Amino acid sequence: MSNTPAEVAARVARVRETITETARRCGRRSEEITLIAVTKYAAPDEGFVEALTEAGCFDLAENRPQKLREKIDAAQDERIRWHLIGTLQKNKVKMVVGRAALIHSVDSLALAEEIARLAPPAGVDALVQVKISGEETKHGLSPEETLDTVGEMLALAPKLRVRGLMGMAALEARPDEIHRQFAQLRSLRDQCQGAFGPAFGGELSMGMSDDYPIAIEEGATMLRIGSAFYDFS
Repeated sequence: MSNTPAEVAARVARVRETITETARRCGRRSEEITLIAVTKYAAPDEGFVEALTEAGCFDLAENRPQKLREKIDAAQDERIRWHLIGTLQKNKVKMVVGRAALIHSVDSLALAEEIARLAPPAGVDALVQVKISGEETKHGLSPEETLDTVGEMLALAPKLRVRGLMGMAALEARPDEIHRQFAQLRSLRDQCQGAFGPAFGGELSMGMSDDYPIAIEEGATMLRIGSAFYDFS
């Protein structure tokens, strides 16, 4: 495999160019979109995290709490804002709170309550995961229960601050289906903003390496990009 700093920087530059071009085409500003680089494919000692930071990526993400902790300990770089984007079980919450800048995967009121219980004095920022794909393998609230459950989660502030929603499109969906799924998440975000006002953040974490241009078109404010930056050969 070949993941030298120069090669990683070139891949990051290509993705940033696509973000800028796509945002301009749909009347948005690229500055309102946060690029989150996913590091799950690389070992802590591989130098991939360092290559990403050299390329100017300081929002980094891991799928698993254990891996998040390992990467944070190995990097020792206070400039990095670490995100947890994968499934979080209640018995792993203590590994994440106080370490992740943002938890993207709060998929139940019970999990939200556990995060609030273990939160440090500064509190925890989180996104509510919604199952927009319809796939049984995906986690998240159903669209139908999202508004009511977000309202219950907001009562946990300031220990837990709900900053927005996260979702994933179906793995083998056609572009028109991806558009529809992301548009549904945006609509749910808008409903939450209308119902709860400033107490609810407006972030939309959606879009990965294969579908992030569509996510931008549908209003994503956070993109989770991993395989586009990593050479698997």
